[in-house]
Amino acid sequence: MKNDCWEIVLAEDKFNQLRNDKAFLAILTLARCVNALRFCQTPLIESERKSTPAVSRQRLNSVLLASSVLYEGLKVADSLGRDFKSLVSFREGFGKLLKKPETKKLRSGILWKMRNKFVFHFDQDVAAMALTHFELPSYKFAVGQGTARGHVYYALADEISLHYLLDPEGEKSNDQLEKIYIQFAQEIADLMVEFDNAAEELIAETLLQQGWSLGDD
Repeated sequence: MKNDCWEIVLAEDKFNQLRNDKAFLAILTLARCVNALRFCQTPLIESERKSTPAVSRQRLNSVLLASSVLYEGLKVADSLGRDFKSLVSFREGFGKLLKKPETKKLRSGILWKMRNKFVFHFDQDVAAMALTHFELPSYKFAVGQGTARGHVYYALADEISLHYLLDPEGEKSNDQLEKIYIQFAQEIADLMVEFDNAAEELIAETLLQQGWSLGDD
């Protein structure tokens, strides 16, 4: 194969048989979720050991966007049992993941807030509520490096949103907020890995059953 690239392929006649197959449509939807999550992960990987305003913006917003995509992905996972409950990969993957107390807690708490209040929807009441208890020694609306717009970070907007998420009553110190953020970011990262693993196993088993195979680039 050229450049280590590979493809998973299916003959046209067999593919045509899948066009209206509900299980295949569900797998396509799940694969779209995985693509979106991996897109969100890329800036985190690329920003390791870098420190600029733009990198700070990318790193934080990657976490926020990934969390919202993950919330939607778990909703997709809820529906997968209908078509895949007989598969070992589903029972051992999403079947267990969706029942975990940690998953349920994140879904109903932080993930819901991010998805519905300031990532997929930009509600003005987020800023209004957060500012009620928002106090800093000084306030910076934006930071940047050079004159390129791509290197400008409107830091205050994200900082206010994080206070809304992590400390709506304004009771915690900056050190406490940092620890809380690190903890929830790790919890979300762990859940993303579990989601990705469950999706990979289910997709692989389903494609094998459907007759897909490794082809030449």
